[in-house]
Order: sequence, then C-alpha cells, then structure tokens
Amino acid sequence: MGTDAARQRRIDDLYHGQVQGPARRRRQLAADLRRVQVEAFRDGDAGAAHVQSDHFKKAQQTLPPHLAHTPRIVNFTVPQDDWSLLGEMAVPEG
Repeated sequence: MGTDAARQRRIDDLYHGQVQGPARRRRQLAADLRRVQVEAFRDGDAGAAHVQSDHFKKAQQTLPPHLAHTPRIVNFTVPQDDWSLLGEMAVPEG
C-alpha cells in the first residue's frame, strides 16, 4: 500500500463502506490526497453513537498509518435540522 493512489483507494474504501443513516449526512470533497469531510448529527447523542460505532473504531485502527497529518476538526452546534440552500447558486424550479 505504498503509493499515494493505493493509499487514497484504501481511505475511500473505508469511508464509502460506512453505513449511512438518517442521523448523519455526509458530504465529501476529495482533491488530490486531501479530504474535506463534513458530518452533521441530529444531536449530541447521535454524534456520540457515531464515535462509538464499529466503523468508527475500525477507522481509528486502520486510518492513522495512511494519514500525513492528524485530522483537524471544527465542532459546533447549529440550531437547525437540515442543510441550508445556497441562494447565490439557486437552480430555477421547473
């Protein structure tokens, strides 16, 4: 797993193999070997359940050797329950 391409495939396999549920919405942007991952949780309990899940524990065991740096995080609570629309790029309906 020495090449950058192989490393990226392994990371992609781990992320895309996760079970998606209504408590979590995930959007990713992969550019070169950087990954921006945005996760939103219904509430603190849903976030805690994610961190305690089997797939998160697997990622903790398997991802670090493939990372160039410790991931950075921004963590905050937003008083809404869905993604907002980007009005500046609204798509006409119809």
